[in-house]
Amino acid sequence: MSTFAAASHADEIIVAWETQDIAEAGELPARHDGSGLNIVRATADQRTLYSFTYREQESGVTDHGFKALAPQ
Repeated sequence: MSTFAAASHADEIIVAWETQDIAEAGELPARHDGSGLNIVRATADQRTLYSFTYREQESGVTDHGFKALAPQ
């Protein structure tokens, strides 16, 4: 991640993703059970990963037929 900041001439970059979304999209195992928000803050010299797990509550169905979930 620090390479991205250096390559783009940025002082720092921040990247955020939802654990289960990335695991499913990349066909990879999730880092932990359940949902979680992950945030990386990277500079040319340092990288910090923050992980915030949370529970979801099913709140119905979307217009496209997917389960609608809300953080609990």
